[in-house]
Amino acid sequence: MIVKNLPQRDIRWYSDIVGEDEVNRVLELADNIKSYSITHVNSTSFGGGVAELLQSLIPLFKSLGINAMWEVIEAPQEFFKVTKKIHNALQGKELTLRAEEWSLYLNVNKENAEKILKLNSEVIIVHDPQPLPIRRFSIDERLWIWRCHIDLSNPYKHVFSMILDLLKDYDASIYHMREFIHPQIPTPKKYVMPPSIDPLSDKNKHISESIIERIVSKYGVSPDNPIILQVSRYDPWKDPFSVIDVYRLIKKKIPNVQLVLIGALAHDDPDGLTYYEMVKRYASNDRDIY
Repeated sequence: MIVKNLPQRDIRWYSDIVGEDEVNRVLELADNIKSYSITHVNSTSFGGGVAELLQSLIPLFKSLGINAMWEVIEAPQEFFKVTKKIHNALQGKELTLRAEEWSLYLNVNKENAEKILKLNSEVIIVHDPQPLPIRRFSIDERLWIWRCHIDLSNPYKHVFSMILDLLKDYDASIYHMREFIHPQIPTPKKYVMPPSIDPLSDKNKHISESIIERIVSKYGVSPDNPIILQVSRYDPWKDPFSVIDVYRLIKKKIPNVQLVLIGALAHDDPDGLTYYEMVKRYASNDRDIY
């Protein structure tokens, strides 16, 4: 599926934030790649950091004169249960994939590569493990890049070895931190691209005091009392339980402190709702946890 109806962005809108010199530097760099077409591929158009990143990145590429597009794989919920296991194992959780789970993972990607995705670009950037195998089923001489948004420094070996075999087909890979790059990664080139935010997205842009007051009053949060805030998906790697523990420790010294947990349920995370309910139970109906 090609993602359309993205928000408008213009690189010049960022001049007041980063300065004219920085914007001009970006424009100069963009001139070097305007001759290439680029397709980003991930597993969902809503929820989670990758979707949020691409919501801003694709319009920005277009404002720079770069031919960029965004495609999302199509898959049943059973597929995402498997990729959630892969996601967790790559971050260190000890678990085993059954043969039929691995077959489902490969077959869904094969169908996407051969029948669903367009991939009409010279450069294909694949985000995270979910669509990783599409390269295996796309025989061509294009440039393939894997963009990894998770920590691979200490993966569970059984699952990691299977992922390494798929990565052999890629020309390069990109990571948030150098420490996240496992020494066994087989791509010829490896790059570090620190995470960033779009200061003009709805989550990050400045809002007026009146809007702030309207939002907090809607949910019963007091703007006059201290607030601890976590913004993330409901996921064990974001560890909202420890956030609640810290809040409870602070509350012993600051009785009027409040905790606000803000998150979204991503389409490609089948455990999100279950984990959200676990967090609610752990909060134990505390009236100062929102």
